[in-house]
Amino acid sequence: MKRALTLCGLLTLLLGGTLHAQTTVPVVSAAPAARTLIIGRTSGTTLDLSTVFAVPGVTSQVVQFNTILGNFNVELLASAAPNHVANFLAYVSSGNYTNTFFHRVASFEGSLAGPSILQGGGYYVTPNRDAVSKRPAVALEYSLPNARGTLAAARTSSPNSATSEWFFNTRDNSTILGPLNDGFGYTVFARVIGTGMTIVDTIASLPRYNIGSPFTDLPLRNVSANQTQVFLSNLVPLNTVAVVPLLPNTNGQTAVIAFTFSSSAPAIAIATLSNGRTLTLSPLAAGTSTLSLTATDTNGNAAQTTLAVTVIPDPFLAYLTAAGVPPAQRAPTADPDADGIPNLLEYALGGDPLSPGATDIPVCGLNGGNLTLTYKRATSDIAYAVQTTTDITTPGSWTISGVTHGTPATDGTTTATVPLGGPTRFIRLQVTLNSQ
Repeated sequence: MKRALTLCGLLTLLLGGTLHAQTTVPVVSAAPAARTLIIGRTSGTTLDLSTVFAVPGVTSQVVQFNTILGNFNVELLASAAPNHVANFLAYVSSGNYTNTFFHRVASFEGSLAGPSILQGGGYYVTPNRDAVSKRPAVALEYSLPNARGTLAAARTSSPNSATSEWFFNTRDNSTILGPLNDGFGYTVFARVIGTGMTIVDTIASLPRYNIGSPFTDLPLRNVSANQTQVFLSNLVPLNTVAVVPLLPNTNGQTAVIAFTFSSSAPAIAIATLSNGRTLTLSPLAAGTSTLSLTATDTNGNAAQTTLAVTVIPDPFLAYLTAAGVPPAQRAPTADPDADGIPNLLEYALGGDPLSPGATDIPVCGLNGGNLTLTYKRATSDIAYAVQTTTDITTPGSWTISGVTHGTPATDGTTTATVPLGGPTRFIRLQVTLNSQ
């Protein structure tokens, strides 16, 4: 039922349109491979969640609309309308949209067809509903159709008059807002991503009231049956519009995606998050654990995967313990048998830490025009690197560049070669503990 239209009067409820699912929601882009971690080691214990999860199709800058009825994200389409995107971001960076409200819902095809657009960016939630200060107008950049879910610049009948106001297309308005209708069309400069249109549709579906120009199609909430005055609390505020990253760069940062995780066996392995997206795994005790990893977007759409973690004792320490090395002599650099070969190198080459000279020492030699180094890979949790330099006085000059490795023999013996010629060359074997 309709009633008289005045500043304090109430008008007709117009129903909203059908909700449509979006496709730009989180997915698992690459399930993480199982990890074997070694107690006390740090190698292999980090996982960049940006390599695991993605939001398909979102490649440009994103802004988040924070409204009284929920938040949603919008991808800016600078390649289609660069000047309109720059204009919009100028209003955003200055905070001009903070505490504004959605002031218009229009139905171009009649109320029974539902709302066509939801408009905002023009007025503040103040007693006088003050207008947003306008920047210089932006010339038309019509390129994309006004399809459902797009964000377009509002303008007057002049095609080059867009300023602060914008509208969401809640229906497919490609024809009515296209150049075939008025000769110009309306500039689309962004699109709603995820399932954010559920929030837009909720606002657009609110009852509409005419309280006088320019608020002739004003969506209002919480209007009581006998209410005769429009209060500020009846408006639909847009709290903020802010640029947000797709994935967080720091812990707690507002982003399109938030990460959560849990461990099936926290006594065996747990995880912590740093830099917003880097998972650090902590092996605590021998056994297996499954980490559940979840990426959830602003509107609750989630993608989930798991990471299998096997934790084993440190084989290097087990080797020293079995050999009877005293606790005070178990450091990688210690040399309990005083043969000049530290524990780590003894372990890497299959020697006995308490038996002098019992290690397969690497052998240097010449083979034609090559300098060679032959060594034995004795254990899999060691990273072996043959390096070369022309200046042994400069520690940072050692490099693996130019080193060629032969095929390992059945006993793990490998020969690496470096071509001779030019300055005198030196060669060495570097061994380090790793997690595998």
